[in-house]
Amino acid sequence: MESQPAGGLLLTGDSEPVHGGARTRNRLRRCTATNGFFARKSHAPGWRTTTRAKKTQVKITMVVDEGPQFTVGKLTIVGNTAVSDQELRALIAASEGQPYSDTTVANDQSQVVSEYFNRGFPTVRMEYSAKPSPSDPTKLDLTYKITEGQRVYVDRVTDLRTALYETVLWSTAR
Repeated sequence: MESQPAGGLLLTGDSEPVHGGARTRNRLRRCTATNGFFARKSHAPGWRTTTRAKKTQVKITMVVDEGPQFTVGKLTIVGNTAVSDQELRALIAASEGQPYSDTTVANDQSQVVSEYFNRGFPTVRMEYSAKPSPSDPTKLDLTYKITEGQRVYVDRVTDLRTALYETVLWSTAR
């Protein structure tokens, strides 16, 4: 059993060939970027092999310098008239002070567009921009720009299967 400091990242479950731990480094890169660490640096200064019961195991030691964590500074929503800011903020995951993540922003975009579709806006678009805050370079001011488009109302829905069935019945009843 191996221990590590609290709050550390433990990647387990995969065995990989000895070629510098590229797969592990890629997983580590994705994980740290998802949590707002974009300036992260890592290297593997050493590794050692052990053989037990005719199986060779490799232990790779990786040193990670996460760098500063980027968080959401100010969150601004523009262009929304049909859905209030309060309703949109209840839908989205990004919020001020939380770690910035492109994944979170993409999920927010999906949630907002889906809500607008459900309210009759089939041509809605949502774009975002993230710019460093003038007061703190580790905070990103996030702007969601919504272009609602024209609202579409459904006047009448016809079930073609029922209409076809009624036509066939009427034709055969003559």
